[in-house]
Amino acid sequence: MNILFLTQVLPYPLDAGPKVRAYYVLRYLAQHHAVTLVSFVRATDTPAAMVHLRTFCRAVHGVPMQRSKLKDAGFLARSLLARRPFIIERDVSGAMDALLDDLTAQAGP
Repeated sequence: MNILFLTQVLPYPLDAGPKVRAYYVLRYLAQHHAVTLVSFVRATDTPAAMVHLRTFCRAVHGVPMQRSKLKDAGFLARSLLARRPFIIERDVSGAMDALLDDLTAQAGP
């Protein structure tokens, strides 16, 4: 089975609880399925992390996400006005949408 696995943060290195959980679920799924990982990546994520994840994923795609306290304040204000969760406002990404559209189109029905 082909699996498209999405994460908010690159699940390696294993330095936070959500990363640990995502990493081990990803590894388990990759034992029996063709897994494509799509994740937001931050400036602090290293190319070595992507290389490591490619050792067991069919493909790994990163979408850059730049974070700042000023931007987060804007997203917080927008989330309050829109009455939507902060994380939804913060993580809306045209680049992520485009990548997911491309990957799902390649996979077909």
